[in-house]
Amino acid sequence: MATTFPGRLREAMDAKGIKAAALAARTGLSRAAISQYLSGQHTPSESRLALLAEMLDVSVDWLSGKDQPPPETTGDWPDHISVQQAAKCMGKGQQFVREGLKRKLLPIGSAVPGSGSGWVYYISPDKLREFVGPTTFDRFFGLSKEAI
Repeated sequence: MATTFPGRLREAMDAKGIKAAALAARTGLSRAAISQYLSGQHTPSESRLALLAEMLDVSVDWLSGKDQPPPETTGDWPDHISVQQAAKCMGKGQQFVREGLKRKLLPIGSAVPGSGSGWVYYISPDKLREFVGPTTFDRFFGLSKEAI
């Protein structure tokens, strides 16, 4: 288990199967910033650290190098869930999901301002599963009991 921020960032990314480019897209941070964090050249601000921790489903304390349990892997779960998929899984409209994420009313992920006037949405498979319930989530995504 890694004990430094760059090592823990890499460990959390590997556990979720997320590459640097995907993490950059989901957080709204630049690829260069993610690369610099992974190499140890720079350390993120508190707000960026919190954003990274949320995207990777780990605590800020764990990600920053304090002793906490390592992140759990999600097995064969999807590493990316679209707004459309989340809306269908929840039985709601896409606009409901977008607004819920923007206003921080839905505990399934986050929305960050993207380039221009758009938004980037990230939906955590773990948080969506907890929100809708394991049976609904597993049925919707076709997960077998072995994948859980």
